[in-house]
Amino acid sequence: MTTLSACMSAPPSSEPTNTMRQCAPVTRCTLPATAPRTNDDLRKAIDMTQAAWAECAARVDMIAACQEEGFSVTGKADHE
Repeated sequence: MTTLSACMSAPPSSEPTNTMRQCAPVTRCTLPATAPRTNDDLRKAIDMTQAAWAECAARVDMIAACQEEGFSVTGKADHE
């Protein structure tokens, strides 16, 4: 069986490869508008607000982790 030259493994490159990490953009957190009239409405409003804050915190954590991965131990970005 003949192997085509394009299908052979390439030797490892001695030059470092620079990759630029693309992180999600930072967006404002929004909370749902509420107008509770009863204790049950108030409980539901609190639940919705807590869920919105949790979602926002998860987005911020994801973006922060992405940005931290883009920096080396020296604190300089990989692409600099």
